[in-house]
Amino acid sequence: MAFDATFWVAVSFVIFFGALIYLKVPQNVNNLLSKMITDIKNEIDESEKLRAESKRLLDEAQKKLDTAKIESEKIMQQSKDETERFVIEMNDKFHKSAELKKSLAETKISQMKDNAIKEIKDTSINHFDYSADEKKMEEQIAIINHKDVVGYRNLLKFTKKIFDKGYSELSDVPFDKPSFMFKQIPTLLSLKSYKSVYSLVSGFIENEKLRRLFSMHPLLVGGNPFTTTSIYGLILYLEKKWGIHYSMGGTGQIIKGFEKLMLEEDVTIIKGKEVKNLLTENKRVVGVVTSEDEEIKADNVVCNADPPGVYSKMLNNQKYNTLFNWKINRMEYSMGLFVYYFGTKKKYENVEHHTIKFGDKYKEHLDDIFVNKKLNNDISYYLHRPTASAKVLDKIL
Repeated sequence: MAFDATFWVAVSFVIFFGALIYLKVPQNVNNLLSKMITDIKNEIDESEKLRAESKRLLDEAQKKLDTAKIESEKIMQQSKDETERFVIEMNDKFHKSAELKKSLAETKISQMKDNAIKEIKDTSINHFDYSADEKKMEEQIAIINHKDVVGYRNLLKFTKKIFDKGYSELSDVPFDKPSFMFKQIPTLLSLKSYKSVYSLVSGFIENEKLRRLFSMHPLLVGGNPFTTTSIYGLILYLEKKWGIHYSMGGTGQIIKGFEKLMLEEDVTIIKGKEVKNLLTENKRVVGVVTSEDEEIKADNVVCNADPPGVYSKMLNNQKYNTLFNWKINRMEYSMGLFVYYFGTKKKYENVEHHTIKFGDKYKEHLDDIFVNKKLNNDISYYLHRPTASAKVLDKIL
């Protein structure tokens, strides 16, 4: 029996599939495929997880990006707002600074103007021509302080009242009775005698330098303007009423004139001797003792020495009670001075007969002299040029 090729192909095909089945190839293939399917599914699941995680991360990144964008926009807007505010503030500061500089410049200009006016006024008062020319006096006062012109007039009127009472009525009346003194108290109070000269002048005059000018008169008689009673303000009016006079030839000519008059009246003048003590009897002065121990009796003795010196040196043999001794210890000597005479070859026509130069300080200077008893470095001085009035001085004593 003959077999063709188709038969053998069929047999081979059966044997092949039988071998596959015997060898469990289909099962293995199925298992392999199942495993591959499972692996693929697991990979797909993992991929899905990765996709989901990626989406989550992407969403978070997008959210952060959106947040960053919003914050960036906020920052940009805040920066813009701050920049605009800074520009506005700087603009305001610039304008304020400009206004401040303008105000400072205006203030400085005003101060310079005030200083210039003050300098002019100070320069004006640095040379005040004190004279009997009231018009010229008031013109000078007006330059310094125009308000003080009226004050000056009122001051003169008030000092006239003091003059009328204190000089015209009472200058030659002895104040030896308490009853008479008490009668004068109301009038003295009305004339403000409880004030000092400086205080009285300050009630009428505003400018400090003018106050000094019109309160210096007590210094002429050795008094402190800050403590001397305002009654001495009468000197201001006395000058206006009778003027200031100078003895041609100096003070020595007045002494010579008195000597000539006394000799004409047969008055004995003793020269070259000093009064050492005063003679007393029954608590009354009856004469003097000279430096040569010569006793000269007299009905009346006139002594112009300071009271402390009289009681302690010229009446030193007297016994006083405790109260009077206390009073003596409280007495003060009047102010003394040194006078320097000098001549120059050159004529100073621009220097007046009387010149008073005040230092920068006034009260402090006077306090040092009258209270602290010491010299002040800020010196004031009085310069007397008699040749301004008396062109020829034969002799100065």
